[in-house]
Amino acid sequence: MLAPRFAVVLLLTMLGAVPPPSTPAPEPISEWILGLQVESDGPADGALAMHTDPAFYLDGQPYRHVVPYFSNLALTSLLDAQPTLQALAATERWIEWTLAHIGPRGVPAEHWVDERGNETDCPTRLATTPQMDGCHAVDATDSAAATFIDLVRAYAEAGGTRAPEWRDEVRAMAQVLRDLQDRDGLTWAKHDYRVKYLMDNAETVQGFRALATLERDVFGDLDAARRATDDADHAASGLADLRDPETGLYAWARLDDGSEQAVDLDNWYADAVAQVWPLLFDAAPHDDAEAGFLAFSDHYDGTKRPDWTASADPSGFDWPAVGVAALRAGDHERAARQVRSLWARRVGARGDIVFASPFTVADAGWLLRAVVATG
Repeated sequence: MLAPRFAVVLLLTMLGAVPPPSTPAPEPISEWILGLQVESDGPADGALAMHTDPAFYLDGQPYRHVVPYFSNLALTSLLDAQPTLQALAATERWIEWTLAHIGPRGVPAEHWVDERGNETDCPTRLATTPQMDGCHAVDATDSAAATFIDLVRAYAEAGGTRAPEWRDEVRAMAQVLRDLQDRDGLTWAKHDYRVKYLMDNAETVQGFRALATLERDVFGDLDAARRATDDADHAASGLADLRDPETGLYAWARLDDGSEQAVDLDNWYADAVAQVWPLLFDAAPHDDAEAGFLAFSDHYDGTKRPDWTASADPSGFDWPAVGVAALRAGDHERAARQVRSLWARRVGARGDIVFASPFTVADAGWLLRAVVATG
């Protein structure tokens, strides 16, 4: 028997007074991503914010958070899933912003921007809730560098013509990765943060492979392409060494003393969800990467732990990237189920996007891929 409230909603829907749930579609997601880009005459022009919600207010102006890693992933997804002239133009503006904001680590720091084009990378101890205290912050240098290189690859493959202009800058970003790469092939998260994360290193493998593609197909330097391929193979070998052949699971990190952090599947982040990354970024032999993903997916199936297709992260993040990995593992049904679940939570009946924090621009990119792939 239907509860009275749901019976009323059902009746009103049948009578046309309440619109039926909207159908997942790529266009509103693309529009939402592009709508996060700053257009101004100020230094923030071209920056792509993490989401619509302000991080803090200063002098009455809302400042939004820009995390280059997230923006790189979002635009790469946009170009790979829906390459349009608008997406190419937005990517060009974002790349120009990136190159104008390279910091001492060789990648841009996180920034905060307002609608007038003002920006800061040091919102020190502002009287906000929660309190902001992040100067020149870079969460992971290796991830930021690798995803930028792959974004330029996606831009070129989508028909962008300006990639040759950025050859020297791309190579400088690649040198950042090489400087972080240790003898075992894995990259440190930062020069001053000596941890080698599984998730970061899956991105590193893809970044070096993207560099090889750019060197060969765009910059026309076969020797440089071979070097990038060697770097990618070295990185992939290091990542493969994180895998336990008995369990099929990857250690989620290797520390400075060489010890490895074995995975606890009951711990969502960074242990369990890290198993998704080798498959998501095609950073390991497919069977090995798929085995790690399937162990994660079986664990979060709604019996032992919450079903990842609904919302399994206790921190409240949606993780549509997991659905993209599921598609690569051939699990179309669960990927589509996650799309429907997320759409029902995040999108209004008329298709109005309500991607509030903690949903990020990168999440929108992964969701876009999943919506396009699941039809």
